[in-house]
Amino acid sequence: MGKPCFAAWNCDDWVARRGYCVDYVKSRVPLFPIPATVSDILQLNNKNVRRVAKGDVAIFDLGRYWHVAYVENVYRDHYGNAISIDVSEKNYGEKLTRGDFKNKWDSKQSNDWKRAVWCGVTSEYGQTSMRTNVAIDSVDQIWSPKPALFHSFRRGSVAGLLGNAHEVIDRTLRLSEFGL
Repeated sequence: MGKPCFAAWNCDDWVARRGYCVDYVKSRVPLFPIPATVSDILQLNNKNVRRVAKGDVAIFDLGRYWHVAYVENVYRDHYGNAISIDVSEKNYGEKLTRGDFKNKWDSKQSNDWKRAVWCGVTSEYGQTSMRTNVAIDSVDQIWSPKPALFHSFRRGSVAGLLGNAHEVIDRTLRLSEFGL
């Protein structure tokens, strides 16, 4: 007996619900480029992990899936190297059980649950959560919007320039909220 082929399973309905980790990161960092392939993910690596800063995106290789999270805080050793981080994220959780799926989405169809698992839906899909003191050694790579801002400005594109202006205004407003 052969294994079921999941290639025909479409995840567009789950993507449309905007409950994935990339949806959350994109809401926090509008310049974050949503990767379409593993190659794209590997290119989201523009900063040394130990030089991570608040506002960067931490990227984790979870085996079959990659996960991204927004860096809220960084803890450093006396040399200035990051040792752990606090992150906020969506869809970081345990594998979705059939019971959880049935209760949350009121579906009795086994194939619907299997497709959700195949599409990377976890027990925390659509829920924003916070993890604290995440060991820096568990982070596979860092994507920082700052080099992306510099790169888009150097390209000289109007879109890049507008993106830079938007980011500067956004950061200024965030700082002013804290009285800085």
